Amino acid sequence: MSTTSGTTTTFTTGDLPPSVSGTAAGSITASDASISGDVNPNRVATTYRVEYGTTVAYGSQTTAVSAGAGASAVAVSVPLSGLTSSTTYHAR
Repeated sequence: MSTTSGTTTTFTTGDLPPSVSGTAAGSITASDASISGDVNPNRVATTYRVEYGTTVAYGSQTTAVSAGAGASAVAVSVPLSGLTSSTTYHAR
């Protein structure tokens, strides 16, 4: 039995997609709050924003902000303003 080797091929595996973790609401007042968390670009140019509203349909969103294209998580905090007092909000 004889063995023949083919030509050498090179390839690069892909990175994981960008991810978000550790989200929480904080600095809550009658009309303002902030949403914080960690955004990991995983070496892909990444922007993030927060969607929020009084239902899970959200309806409002913040302006997109760059998280860069680094390989590790970036701590972020997004301010929300103009909220209605004594109202429950959903955010993602």
